[in-house]
Amino acid sequence: MTLHCKHSSRQNVIFGPVPSRRLGRSLGIDLTPHKTCSFDCIYCECGRTTDLTTKRKLFVDPDRVLFELKSFFDEHGKQFIDAVTFSGSGEPTLYKELGYLINSIKSDYPNIPVGILTNGSLFWQSDVRKDAINADFVIPSLDAPNPTLFKKINRPHENIKWESYIQGLKLFCQEYKGNLRLEVFLLKDLNSTKESIDEFKNLLLEIKPPMVELNTLVRPGVEKSIAGLFTKEMKYIASRFEPINCKIIGKYEKKKTQKETVKDLDSLIIKILSRRPCTLDEMSDSLGIPQSLIATAVNRLVKNNLIRKLDNFYFAGSDRKSVGIV
Repeated sequence: MTLHCKHSSRQNVIFGPVPSRRLGRSLGIDLTPHKTCSFDCIYCECGRTTDLTTKRKLFVDPDRVLFELKSFFDEHGKQFIDAVTFSGSGEPTLYKELGYLINSIKSDYPNIPVGILTNGSLFWQSDVRKDAINADFVIPSLDAPNPTLFKKINRPHENIKWESYIQGLKLFCQEYKGNLRLEVFLLKDLNSTKESIDEFKNLLLEIKPPMVELNTLVRPGVEKSIAGLFTKEMKYIASRFEPINCKIIGKYEKKKTQKETVKDLDSLIIKILSRRPCTLDEMSDSLGIPQSLIATAVNRLVKNNLIRKLDNFYFAGSDRKSVGIV
């Protein structure tokens, strides 16, 4: 399959691996230009949405994506990768040939799980559900229990209506036979009040996901005023959701394998940080490189103004419009 598109020369489709609390070392595939999304979430680690859209496009040639993936595995091997995940700096279901890529990667690399991290906003479209149906795992999100908080937290494109969004999640939960976990992302004093939790529970009983994962803010978000919850608060909310199958996203489990060198380390670090902020420890463990070598490279990149630091997190890009989780 050879298709040509306006953005066929775009670089850095493959990034990572990035450290994921759910997926281990996840090799990312970023199919949309930064930052193309159907939402403009207040907690997004990638910053403000610059292209708010619901129009599906061919942002990059799919054969180029497959070539970059093969090149990565040829150079670095597959032993460090726990999953291949469509994610990154935008909404992956906006990519028109998502289904083709999923099927091709599963055929070429049958032993590596292929999944999607999505905001779930487009599942009301039958073609989007059809594209996602063969993924090994799909993790959509539900950040609001009612339309008012939906607009406040997710700031969706005007074409996305609350009723369509919820109906799409219901339909996908009914049709999809793979590993589906619906993420509920909780923010202090916004969607974690007693009233919100009661509404969430009623809504989840309607949607009927096989698994609910509770997540909260651990990285810098777009709006500086927002905050995450403590573990004790998360456990209480999980107990309130019973009998729904629910778990809390825990800490990242570190890997033991480490390499002493890696080709183009600076480039790999920038690719990771352009999609999500990371600490030195996370970059070290994700790339399998001792932290001392990561620190040397990071200090060099900071000095050259190629990456920036906020608290313990590093990120790439000169402007995140206030500083905008796998």
